[in-house]
Amino acid sequence: MVNQTLAAVFGVPGEAIIGKTDADFSPRPEEIEAFLLDDQEVLNSGKIKFIPEEPVTDSNGQQRWFQTTKIPLQLNLPPKKRRLVGVATDITHRKQRQDKAEQASLAKSLFVANMSHEIRTPLNAIIGFGDLLSQSSLNASQRECLDNIQSSSQLLLGIINDVLDFSKIESGKLEMENRPFRLEELLEQQRALFARQADEKGLAFVLRRDPRLPEAAYGDVLRLKQVMTNLVSNAIKFTHRGTVSVELNGEYESHRQCRLCIEVTDTGIGMSEDQLANLFNAFTQADVSTTRRYGGTGLGLVISHQLTELMGGQLTVDSEPDKGTRFRVALPLTVASMQDNTGSQEMAHLSLEGRRILVAEDNRINQTLIQRILTRFDAEVILVNNGQEALDACWTQTFDAILMDLQMPQMDGFDATRAIRMNGFRMPIIAISASVFADERQRAERAGVNAHLGKPIDADELGRLLDNYLRDC
Repeated sequence: MVNQTLAAVFGVPGEAIIGKTDADFSPRPEEIEAFLLDDQEVLNSGKIKFIPEEPVTDSNGQQRWFQTTKIPLQLNLPPKKRRLVGVATDITHRKQRQDKAEQASLAKSLFVANMSHEIRTPLNAIIGFGDLLSQSSLNASQRECLDNIQSSSQLLLGIINDVLDFSKIESGKLEMENRPFRLEELLEQQRALFARQADEKGLAFVLRRDPRLPEAAYGDVLRLKQVMTNLVSNAIKFTHRGTVSVELNGEYESHRQCRLCIEVTDTGIGMSEDQLANLFNAFTQADVSTTRRYGGTGLGLVISHQLTELMGGQLTVDSEPDKGTRFRVALPLTVASMQDNTGSQEMAHLSLEGRRILVAEDNRINQTLIQRILTRFDAEVILVNNGQEALDACWTQTFDAILMDLQMPQMDGFDATRAIRMNGFRMPIIAISASVFADERQRAERAGVNAHLGKPIDADELGRLLDNYLRDC
């Protein structure tokens, strides 16, 4: 017998189906092969098989999707004489909705990636030239203007990073690092970023570290700093008088394991229970009026919450209206020795004198910026505008290293690097890109780059990379 639903799917009368198998109705060989292999597996093993989704092409050539369970019968007989029954549910509409959602998510991720690239390129110049200018002699008024430019640039970069990280977390593409760092770095960064801001608001800004904590630990220090920066930034933003404190506490769980507790406490406006309920929802503020009064995307706390969980920890909050708020980050860390910690090296005396560096970059402003940075380290800089010019230069000149922008006209950095390697050139190549997605880094590594440096460029990090690769050459 046959039910009318199956007959309607295949578009044939019921009597035409009796006596046949599902493999008899699909015109696609790959579908038929999959049906028969699944059947044979169930008959041979005598075990039930659940197939979450399988394609079946109907009589009109339209592919439908089914969720199927195949159950063996007559297990007392040899496998060749057994039978099976299949229970299939048509999930075509669900599959179509899922595919549309994935396509929409991909389109959104691509849009965010492109926007990030376009914004980071000019922002790279603003931050980079600001850093270079900060090393020159300025009067008090000029220094104040520059400080405002730098703080606004960092704020804009933080917003871009929040949106980008939210997109990465949604798509499951955010990668966590695990390298040694000094715990004191966490407080040093908060002091550098917010001490002046707190002082301008008349707030006491207190930073403490429990001396019983280890000096160094393994973890993703950049993400940890990002979480702390979001929490401290909010604390100062929503506090008009009193104190903002940042404390590092914790305890050893074993000789090599500790549990770090970061507490950010303020005496600010606080939150009600209803406001706390929506605190970790994306693109929301505790109170809609805060958007108008204080600004912000509503992403900082939700990203901090998600990043903390990705690092294996927990982010909790206690708050009362008009009394203040306390955020608490608790996460496990592996203890590191100070010898393991290579995160902070003194760059003031680094010299690349006598080194010839080829820079392939199509943006004139970024060319000037990179040239200024490398000149600061006494390197000789040769500039080209695209990958083809970089490849041509390798045939006529000798270089100690190449800085390769990945997105360029005529020949991009991927093809240029691949061609340089295929022609036998072995100098270090450092990729520079405004895109920070892992798949681009992997693609660049496959092409033959040695390292990847994201924009905005950190001058010290660039110098450190070149020094590491050229030290023994």
